[in-house]
Amino acid sequence: TERTGRVLRSAFSSLIVLAVFFAAAPAWSAEVPRPYIVMLQEKSVGQLLPRQLRAARRRVRLANVSLAELTQQVVSAQKLAKIAIEGEGVEITGSVSRTINAIFVRATRGQARRLRQLAGVAAVVRTPKFKLMLNEAADLIQAPAAWAALGGEPGAGAGIKIGIIDTGI
Repeated sequence: TERTGRVLRSAFSSLIVLAVFFAAAPAWSAEVPRPYIVMLQEKSVGQLLPRQLRAARRRVRLANVSLAELTQQVVSAQKLAKIAIEGEGVEITGSVSRTINAIFVRATRGQARRLRQLAGVAAVVRTPKFKLMLNEAADLIQAPAAWAALGGEPGAGAGIKIGIIDTGI
């Protein structure tokens, strides 16, 4: 009958919608790579430095300690870790060696779990999200008023030199 035909068409349409939904579900649930920090077990240059100073058994000027050798030691350990990380198909976005010994990566949760199992890895930590709010800093310190006093924003800071002293640590 006509009513049975409508019910069957409705049921068939529902099955098609469900089939499309379940076929597309894996694409919707695919993990998105997120930023992680891979902390390595090897000490950083800053952590190795005090040990070298203690071994000298006297006060040694920092200039006498070979920072280049210590840095090379840490970077060499990082090279092995980077090869293993890339072997997992993970994108490396950077690294640091002076204050901490870490490699920055973009990985899925599954990849991060596998990275924790690699030799030489102490921890894998997800990088927290930060909301940049510098768009409000200028108003907070009343910069527009200062710029106006100097002839407007385009000329503010003209002729000023800024120096940065970086000790490297």
